Amino acid sequence: MLSEHSITSFISLIIYIRGFCLWKEVGYLSETNPKRQIFSDESKKVVPWSSVAGGSLVEFKSNVEVRRGVSFQETAGVGVSALFNKMKNVPIFADITGEAKVQFQAQSPLDMLEEAGVAVRLQAIARVAAGIGLKPNINIEQLRKIVTELPDMKGTPTELFNLLLEEIRINGVLYAQAAIAIMAYANLVATGSLFSDDEDIKPGFNMVFEAGYGFKVGAGYRGYVEVNFDSPRKLIYRYSDLAVSKMIARAEQSGLSSSQLSLIRSLQAPIVATTRLALEIGQLSKEQAITRSITIILQETQRWIISKLANVQDEATRWAAGQLGELLNSQMSKLTEPFKFSGPLSTKPSEKIRRNMNTQLGRKPDAELSIEIITQYLLGKPLQQLLAKTTEIQIVANIFSNAFPGGAEESMRAMFAYTRSSESNEVELMRRLAAGLKSFVAEVIKSPSFVSALDKVFATNKELGTLMRSACIPGIELATQVTFPYILNEVNYDRKLIREAVSSVLLTLIGRNVIRIFNGIVMKIQQDIGGLLRDASKKLNSVQVQDILRVTGKSYMRKPLEAGFQEAAKLFGDFIPQKLFDRIFDVFTPIGGAAISSYVDNLRNTSWMPRLDKVYECYQLMLSVLATKAPIFVSRIIGAVLRAFLDYLKEELERLIAIFKIQMDRLKERIIMLIQMNIANLLTGIIRNEVINKAIEKVPSQFRSLVEKAVDGVIREVVANQLMKPINDALNRLLFDPGKVLQIMSVPNNVNEFVKYVISVIEKEVKKLGAGLRFKLDVTISLPDLPKLPFVLDQPSSAIQSGSGEGEGLVKPSVSRVISLGQFTLTPSQILRAIGGVISPIELERRYFSILQYAFPGIQQLKRIAEFEVLIPQIIDQFKVNRSLAPDIQTSTFDALIVLRPAEEERSSRSIEVVLHYVGLERGERDDPHRYPTVAVFLNNRDLPLDSFHYAWDAHSGISGRQSGLLLWRTLTVQDLQEGENLLYTIATDIHGRSIESGTRFSLLATER
Repeated sequence: MLSEHSITSFISLIIYIRGFCLWKEVGYLSETNPKRQIFSDESKKVVPWSSVAGGSLVEFKSNVEVRRGVSFQETAGVGVSALFNKMKNVPIFADITGEAKVQFQAQSPLDMLEEAGVAVRLQAIARVAAGIGLKPNINIEQLRKIVTELPDMKGTPTELFNLLLEEIRINGVLYAQAAIAIMAYANLVATGSLFSDDEDIKPGFNMVFEAGYGFKVGAGYRGYVEVNFDSPRKLIYRYSDLAVSKMIARAEQSGLSSSQLSLIRSLQAPIVATTRLALEIGQLSKEQAITRSITIILQETQRWIISKLANVQDEATRWAAGQLGELLNSQMSKLTEPFKFSGPLSTKPSEKIRRNMNTQLGRKPDAELSIEIITQYLLGKPLQQLLAKTTEIQIVANIFSNAFPGGAEESMRAMFAYTRSSESNEVELMRRLAAGLKSFVAEVIKSPSFVSALDKVFATNKELGTLMRSACIPGIELATQVTFPYILNEVNYDRKLIREAVSSVLLTLIGRNVIRIFNGIVMKIQQDIGGLLRDASKKLNSVQVQDILRVTGKSYMRKPLEAGFQEAAKLFGDFIPQKLFDRIFDVFTPIGGAAISSYVDNLRNTSWMPRLDKVYECYQLMLSVLATKAPIFVSRIIGAVLRAFLDYLKEELERLIAIFKIQMDRLKERIIMLIQMNIANLLTGIIRNEVINKAIEKVPSQFRSLVEKAVDGVIREVVANQLMKPINDALNRLLFDPGKVLQIMSVPNNVNEFVKYVISVIEKEVKKLGAGLRFKLDVTISLPDLPKLPFVLDQPSSAIQSGSGEGEGLVKPSVSRVISLGQFTLTPSQILRAIGGVISPIELERRYFSILQYAFPGIQQLKRIAEFEVLIPQIIDQFKVNRSLAPDIQTSTFDALIVLRPAEEERSSRSIEVVLHYVGLERGERDDPHRYPTVAVFLNNRDLPLDSFHYAWDAHSGISGRQSGLLLWRTLTVQDLQEGENLLYTIATDIHGRSIESGTRFSLLATER
C-alpha cells in the first residue's frame, strides 16, 4: 500500500535489450506510410495505473538480480530526500498507513540473452492511481523530420536512420496519471530483444517515458512505445554493410593514398561477417558456433568478391556476378553451413554471354550454363584481372592463405569450393581462419597508415566514426581475441562473458538509432504534453476515475487534482532534456575508445560498469531535473491541497454536527414539553398580577368580589385557547445551532455560555411576537336570587319578559351578568419571564452535562480544524521555492541579465523598472507554437505573471556587447516589494532543454511607503 505518511519517490532511467532465441521468418515490416499515426487512440479509456503498459519495465531490481550495477547512498539525492522528508512530516497525512523508501540504483548490464544497456533507478512502492488515455498527434513523417534535424544527423546517419525505418514498425500509447499520493518520479525506459521465441511477438524494443509529482495530489503521464523488427539478421547485415560502404565512399573523397584506400576497402567483408556473428554466436553451443562462424565468414567474403566482380566492365562477368550475388542474398537467412555453388540457373543468359563464357572455358559455345560453370568462369580470368587491379582483394585473400593454402587465386577458388562434409576438420579450419583474421587485425587495423586514414575520413562525420570505431572495427577484434579463442577452447572465458562482449558491438550499432527514435518521440510528446494534460483534467470527475481513486477515501481531492494537472502541464514539457539523450548515446557505446583486451579483462568483474561516468551523469541529470521541478510543483499545488483538506475537515465536521443535531432536537423537544406543561399557571399569575389588577379595581364595588372570584378561570381559558398557540408557534420555531453549541462546549466547563445561548435563542423567537399578544377579558358573574318586586333595574341585563300568569306586567331580573374588563397585551418580556420560571439555569445546566458526551467527536474536529488553519500558512511557507544563487547553478549555454533601475516616468511614485535579457533565447518554430522556450520570473517566491511584462524577440538590452535574445521589462511599485531584502530570480529553458537560473538580491531604504 502507498504510504503518504512516508515518502513515495521514484526516478528511473532504464535502457536495455533483453533476450533472444533462434530467428524465425516473419512478415515484412516497413514504415512506408508517412502519415501513419504512431500512437493509438486511448482517449476514451480510464484504467487503473497498474494496468497501463510498461509497468514491469520500471520495476526496481533486487540485489540478486543486479549485474554490473551500483547502489547510491541516499545522500546522493539529498535535495529530493529533503523535500520528501518535509512532505512526510506534514501532519495531515498521518491517517495513511504503510511504508515507502527511496532506493537509488544504476546498472549497465550487457548480456543480450538477458539484459543489455543501462538502467538508473530511484524507486519506491506503487501508488493508487488512475490512467486516463490520451491521443497525441505524431506520425512517421513528423518523427523522421524531428530525428533527422538532430545534431550530427546529416548524411550517413540519416541514411542509416531511414534504413532502420524500412525494417521496423512503431506503435505507442499515452496515458495521464491521476493519483492520491506523495510521489516524485521520472522514468525513461527502453528495453527489448533482437529475437523472440514467440511467434506472436516480434523482436524489438519497448520504451517507457514518464514523469509525475504528487503532494497528496498526484499528476503525471506515461508513454509506452514499441519498435518491432522484421528481421534482426537482415537489419544487422544491411546496417553494417551500409555503414562500411559509406565509410569507403567518404574515404574515396578524402584525398587518401591508394594504399590507404585499399586498407579501408578491405574492411567490408570482415566487418559484415563479424558483426553478423556478434548477433548469433552467443546463443549457440561451441560446436554450432564453429560451423556458423565458418559459414558466415565464407559467405560474406564470397559476397564481397562477387560484388567486386559485378563492377567490372566485362558484360559476361557482370551478369555472372549478378546471378551469384542474387543467389547468395536470397539464401542469406537460410544458410546454416557454407553454400554449395551448384545447381541450375534460374535466369538464362543472352546468347552472346553464353558463347563468350563457354569459349573462355573451352566448352562448346552453345552449351548450357549452370551455377558451377559461371562460378568457374568468375574465378578464372575475371578474378585474375581483379587481383591485378585491386590491392584490397589481395589483402582479404591473405586472411585465407592458411585455411586454403596457395596463392591468392588458389585461396579464393578453394574458399568458393569449400563444402562441409564428414571429412571436414572444422575445428582446424576455424583455427586457421581465426589466425588469418588475427593477422588482418595486426597488419591492417593496427597499422599507423590505417589509423591515420580513419582519422582523416571521420574528421567531419562523428556518428559514422563512432559506429566504425566503437562497433564495427571492435567487432573484428573481439572475434579474434575473444569469440574464436572461446569456441576453440583456447581461453578460459565463460559463455556469459562472451555474450556480453559481442552484445557491446550490437548495442552501439543498432541501439543508437533506436534511441534516436525514442528521443524524437519524447521531444514531440513533451511539446504537446501540456495541452494533453489540460484535456485530461476534464475527465477527473468521471465515474471511472473516481471509482479507481475511491479506495483512497479521498474523493474530495478532485478539484485539487485539476489544479495539479494544470501545474503539471506547465512543468512536464521540458522534463527530459536533450543532453540526457546525448549521455544515453554514450552509454549505448560501451566499448568507446577502449582497448579490446582491457575491455574484456574488465568484463570479468561483474560489478564493473562500462561508461560508468556517463551512466552516473544520466542519473544526476534526471535527479537534478526532478529536484528542481518537484519543489516548484509542490509550492504551487500545496495551497490547493491544504485548502481541500481543510474543506474535507469541515465537511466531516458538518457530518458530526448533523449527528449532534439529533441531541439538540431532543433538547428542543424537552424544552417545549416543559414549557407547555408548566407555563400556563405562570402566565395566569403574570396576567392577574401585572395586567388586569388595575382593571378589576375599576369594576363597581357591588360586583368586584364576584369578578375577583371568577377572573382566574377566565384567564386560564384565555391562556389555553388564545395565548398558547402563538407561544407554541414561537417555540416550534426554535432553532438551536449544533455547530454553535459545539463551539461553546469546546471551551471546558462553559456552562454559563450554554445557558445564555439557549435563552438567547428562545428570546429571539419570542421577540418575533412583536409588541406582544393582545387579548380581551370578559368575566361572567352570577347574581344572587332577588325578590319579585315591581321595579325595573336601571341597567337590565336581559330583555323585558312578557306573558300571562303570575307577576304579569313586571320585569324579572336575570341571574348572571357579563363584566368586560377590556383589551390587554401580554408582552414578550412577560412571556420570557414565565418561560424563565419553567426553564431555569439549573435545568439547562443539567441538560448541558447530559449532551456533553455526544459533543466530544465534534469538539475534537473543531480543535483539529483550528489547529490546521494555524498550520496552513506555516506549511505553505515551508514549501516555498527558495532558489540558491550559487555559482554552480549557472550551467546553461545562454546568458541572462537582470537590471533594476528607477522608472523614468514614475519617479514620484517610487517605482523601479525591471529589465531581463536572455542572450540566445529564440522564439522557436513559427509554424509550431508548442516549440517555444519557457520563462518564469519570481519576486520573493511568488510568480510575476508573464502577461504583466512587455517583451521583444531578437532584441538587445541596450548594453554594449550584448548579443540578441529575448527582452522582458515591467514596472514594480514600492507596494510590490518588502522592507529589507528582496529576491528576484528567473528561470528560462530553450527549445533544446538548455536552461539557466539567474537572480539578484536588493534592499529598500527605510522610507515611507
